[in-house]
Amino acid sequence: MTDDVHEQLRGAAQAHRPDRARMLARVERGMAGTRSAPGRARALGARSRVVFAAVAAAGVMTVAAAAVAIVSTVPGPAPAW
Repeated sequence: MTDDVHEQLRGAAQAHRPDRARMLARVERGMAGTRSAPGRARALGARSRVVFAAVAAAGVMTVAAAAVAIVSTVPGPAPAW
């Protein structure tokens, strides 16, 4: 089974001929699109990641604090002194 798939993939790779004109046209269309300030887009992405990390950390700390509060209020067996 593996040899058959390997041979089919190799044959398809050898038969493939890329359409260079089509690739160039696609790149040119992408380059002709409107541009925003490159630093601005990156800065917004970095800020959103920082905000997400802060919210996630606050959520984890809240859940941990709630778990500690629940565990500390549950009566347990008296210590055997």
